[in-house]
Amino acid sequence: MIKLKHSTVDLFTNIQGSIKEYMLVVRSKDCAPGTIEKYQYHLNLWKVWMESEGMRTLDEVTTFSLRKWNANIHETTGWATATVRLAITIVRTFLNWCYQERRCEDLGRVLIVPKLKQKTERTLTSEEVAKLFQVCDDSIEGIRDAAIVAMLYDTGFRASELCDLQLDDLYLNQKMRHKGIVYQVNYGVVKIKGGDDEAGWFGEETKDLLQKWLDVRPSAAKLYENAVFVAIGGNTPGKSLTRSGLRDIVRRLGTASDISGVTPHAFRRGFTIAMDNAGASDNLKAKFGRWKSTIMIRRYTRAQKVGWQFKEYSPVKNLQND
Repeated sequence: MIKLKHSTVDLFTNIQGSIKEYMLVVRSKDCAPGTIEKYQYHLNLWKVWMESEGMRTLDEVTTFSLRKWNANIHETTGWATATVRLAITIVRTFLNWCYQERRCEDLGRVLIVPKLKQKTERTLTSEEVAKLFQVCDDSIEGIRDAAIVAMLYDTGFRASELCDLQLDDLYLNQKMRHKGIVYQVNYGVVKIKGGDDEAGWFGEETKDLLQKWLDVRPSAAKLYENAVFVAIGGNTPGKSLTRSGLRDIVRRLGTASDISGVTPHAFRRGFTIAMDNAGASDNLKAKFGRWKSTIMIRRYTRAQKVGWQFKEYSPVKNLQND
């Protein structure tokens, strides 16, 4: 009986088994596929590291071993701080769940999550976006790329949102009535972080470029893929554009335009700055950009606002005016 009880406890506190059960909980929260993959990836890496240290059950995990792993992940992975922060947060969340399930002691408390250092992030200017349009020719690839540039800049879509945008979720020339006036609007419904569906709005100019792409979109893609943007040529012609494929496209356009640091997210920051220059409030920018709060908006626009204000308060300029 004692042996049976011991086996039951081992099974209950087994790290691999606990991770497997915890991932069922994560999947039940309707998280985005990318989020689920990250949880699985980082928990598997943590499990392998613990096994290398001789620990296969949660009751074998000590505060010392966790602190050792915490320090090791900082020093040996070569990951960016954001990735290290994500990995530690995932493991800590898992251990907190295990504690709530009474599978282990309160171990997550010993893990230290690094603070993200604030840095100036690449933001595309309106002049740079205009140059990117100029290198898009009238070939099928050029027509697609112009539509991509327009959609990224006008909607502020994240890379995953643009790649996952489906034909069935695209709404062009829709009538919307407000205070007795009928407006014509365009939008695409995408799944944002957290799994909610939100609209990405875009104007007539972007709609025209998008429609031009839809008119020449490869016929094979219409048969097999429902994604708005698909690959042309390469190893997967007609297949949905991937995030890595999107990054390659905008990087290539940047090289052709002699513009460095062109990434999908640089468009999103540029979208935020353009909205700010147009006079949109933080709440409106949050709605248009599908943010849950205005924190990232203030982060994106702070440097620009400070730059414009400094022009009026420059010590050397004012010294010359004295």
